[in-house]
Amino acid sequence: MERIEIDIGDGALSTLIWPRPGAPRLLFAHANGFNAGTYRQMLEPLAEDFEIVAADARGHGRSTVPADPENLFDWHVFARDLAALNQTLEPRETVFAGHSMGSVCGLLAAAKFGLSVKAMAFIEPVFMPTGFYAIPHIPGGAYLYQFNPMSSGARRRRRDWDSREQIIERYRSKALFSDWAPGVLEDYLESGLSETEAGVQLSCDPHWEAAIFAAQGHDPWQALKQLPRHPAILKAGRPGSTVYADWRLRRRGMAIEVFEEAGHLAPMSHPVQSARWLGGALLPVLGPA
Repeated sequence: MERIEIDIGDGALSTLIWPRPGAPRLLFAHANGFNAGTYRQMLEPLAEDFEIVAADARGHGRSTVPADPENLFDWHVFARDLAALNQTLEPRETVFAGHSMGSVCGLLAAAKFGLSVKAMAFIEPVFMPTGFYAIPHIPGGAYLYQFNPMSSGARRRRRDWDSREQIIERYRSKALFSDWAPGVLEDYLESGLSETEAGVQLSCDPHWEAAIFAAQGHDPWQALKQLPRHPAILKAGRPGSTVYADWRLRRRGMAIEVFEEAGHLAPMSHPVQSARWLGGALLPVLGPA
């Protein structure tokens, strides 16, 4: 695994690459609040078959592109970043995988910003009812979404800590991280923390994370209509899945596999099983090796 900085015009995306000359490329996008390194245990097994490219999204990890919470109204900026990132790479047969927000950003990139991929696989993409995406376009709707539970919770998140050891000890006691596979929390914090004079702080500003949860002015349902083939979808079987309107996806002919043992953060709790699902979803659509 290598880390490189890729200039996309207004700054650099810090990007993890598992080089594999001649292999098809897997472009991966992570969930809100995390970073590419969080998924190391899931992505590494896939490096046997793909060259993997996974960037820290704008405002996350070690990326240096601007992230202004006051000017974020939808997820199009992340989609444009993915398309710009891919355009900097040498042409190669490419597939896309994403988790949660990352899935939707890849979808928007392919539908609206020219990201060309042969197939897509989404783990727990965010598909809410149509009205959820209409509210930000009515007067006062965007302001209202600043107070949704996910946004409000992120805004209250503590950013500054005395040391890495302090935050690791605290996070291990939180329910959110209780079922993560050993080592995944450390992978997340490796680039999810930055050094300060007083200690360490979360690289993703909680106000930026909150703004992302509130910025729902995009339309994933319209974007789905632009794809030449249906994405593969893995839905969590435990409560809290973001594939809320799965009946609507099935009605469109999309196959949805349910991961009964996992919650929304399946790549963190079950990285090996998530990797197997991604490989099974993406490898069959590629040409002979």
